[in-house]
Amino acid sequence: MLKQFQSRAYLLSEKGLLLWEPSWETFRPVKSVVWNPTHNQLEPFFDTYIHDIFDMHYGYSSEALHDYCITMTDENAHRIEYAEEIETIQAFWEWCKQPLQWAGDRGIHVHPCSGNIERSAFLKRYSLHGRTLKRAPRNLRGTRKVHIHK
Repeated sequence: MLKQFQSRAYLLSEKGLLLWEPSWETFRPVKSVVWNPTHNQLEPFFDTYIHDIFDMHYGYSSEALHDYCITMTDENAHRIEYAEEIETIQAFWEWCKQPLQWAGDRGIHVHPCSGNIERSAFLKRYSLHGRTLKRAPRNLRGTRKVHIHK
């Protein structure tokens, strides 16, 4: 299943989430896409795939996964420009089934190295509003007065 989000192409496969890397001209594995409050942006989180820069399979962590990504590239590279666009991060996280942490009324997948969740920064960055009711409407339980004119 191939989708585009924020001008990047992602492929959801049985081995997990794969990101199209144009400079490498191949798909590469991604642990998740996370909100990084330090940089105030969404970014791919590669985790163990880029652990050792001198590894023969840097970016893939194993030869089997590297071969799998090459196979997926051969099968799907011609369809990248036609991939369906996902508009919101919430829809993206739902599509790739990533576990979310709740920050108030929003589910957010936060970078593991970050500390506290900055919900207000996340909402402000993506022009979102909290889904909470700030004030109950007036006269919610009040009765309507009926004036009788004589």
